Amino acid sequence: MQMKIKATHLSPASIKNLKKESHNISFQFTPHSLKRLGEWHLTTESVHGAIQEGEIIEYHTLQGSRRVLFRDVNGVCAVADLDVHKIITAYKNSEDDKHLYINRKPYIFGV
Repeated sequence: MQMKIKATHLSPASIKNLKKESHNISFQFTPHSLKRLGEWHLTTESVHGAIQEGEIIEYHTLQGSRRVLFRDVNGVCAVADLDVHKIITAYKNSEDDKHLYINRKPYIFGV
């Protein structure tokens, strides 16, 4: 079943398990994610840091594999695919972004 879930709807045990799994993976960058690094003036270190030290924002299986969105305290975001061990995309969210235009339909428990 394909699903998209905000972290606020995941159990603490699920979050802990996703973090533990992601910390044990040596993620590789996709060509798209490398392009996004340049567009957002991010470094590979900052993106890996977001995965290691950031919080989980959401989890989804919409592309047929398990993906997690991480965000660190500086707003660096990374989508990591736990099944293929790739960083799919990366970007930076501003602190004042209120996500007014977020597509709420894919989320099974809302946002």
